[in-house]
Amino acid sequence: MATNKKKTGIKTEAEAESAMLALAEVESELVSYVTAEALAVQKARQKFYQGDLAVRKAGLEYSAEEIAKRLKDYAKSAVKGWEGKSRETPGGTFGFRTGKPAVALVKSIAKTFEEALVNIKARCPQFNRRVDTLNKELIIQAHNEEVLDVDRLYLCGLKVEQKETFFVKTSAATALGKAREKLKKA
Repeated sequence: MATNKKKTGIKTEAEAESAMLALAEVESELVSYVTAEALAVQKARQKFYQGDLAVRKAGLEYSAEEIAKRLKDYAKSAVKGWEGKSRETPGGTFGFRTGKPAVALVKSIAKTFEEALVNIKARCPQFNRRVDTLNKELIIQAHNEEVLDVDRLYLCGLKVEQKETFFVKTSAATALGKAREKLKKA
């Protein structure tokens, strides 16, 4: 079992190798615990869904959908006689809400937003977005192909940099990652 004793710093290559072996051993043991947990969760869900509770739940969901449909049909025919667009009842409120405005296509004029964009550019250019952005991908591609004028880029206030980050990946890390994914999906 793991303890929380304070360890001294690693000073040699041999100590680093020893630490990596210890870390791999701990992660290997952790894989078995995470895998067992995922299996237990999966079994519990299977047991729940095989029982009567799942049938009851499905029936309740169907009933709720049917009642909501009937309320909507009623509201469509009765809303003209209401003061507002909704009704307050002892069981809650139902009715209609005004949604957010959205831009939609007039299919007889433009079948796609690309067609509408052509029309906007010609008739209402104030609604066309003109966005100037850096093409960072092209800068990195030029850097990788060693055709980038670094001095000229620097005068523009830019540079390409590649930072290093520290990582630790034990031999058990892949198995631990897969076990954690199983647990998430369980």
